[in-house]
Amino acid sequence: MMTSFALMEILKRIQNPKTIKVFIMTFFFLFCFLMTSNTVSNTDSPLWLKNSTPSVFFTENEMKGFDTLSKYSSNIISDYQFGRTTLEIKLGLENRTISNQDQIYSENDTIFLWRKYTLNRPVRIQRVLNNSYNVKYTKLETTTEIFGNSFHEKLNMYDKVYDNNEIIGYYLIN
Repeated sequence: MMTSFALMEILKRIQNPKTIKVFIMTFFFLFCFLMTSNTVSNTDSPLWLKNSTPSVFFTENEMKGFDTLSKYSSNIISDYQFGRTTLEIKLGLENRTISNQDQIYSENDTIFLWRKYTLNRPVRIQRVLNNSYNVKYTKLETTTEIFGNSFHEKLNMYDKVYDNNEIIGYYLIN
């Protein structure tokens, strides 16, 4: 609101109509660029994405891999972002996201969907209930973590049941 009043005041002081048009166009394009490139207003911008920002978009191959594997098993687990949007919402599975890297050792007869994106980019994991508030209110916290090569090496101990260069399905049996 304050920006629009400031813009109106600036435009009142400019006398030349051509300068007003140039100023408005420059302001409009600058404003549009900042809205699409800033990680505060656009957390997954293709123009300017911090390495610490988890992606909220999935590739077509990731979705094809999910669709293929979901035909063969309903016991699937993945990272929080992918698991929440695909497994919980699309399949209706509850709490089928990984909460820490050691969880793969406790899963049995489960397919873990590992996205190649998680090798060097952060994902949200570990949902922690923080009871620092009143008993009626609990705060749900997620942390970001990069799975990296060490986690991928742990997964390579299991059978690879699917690979489409974007997503790999590992059959976890312990």
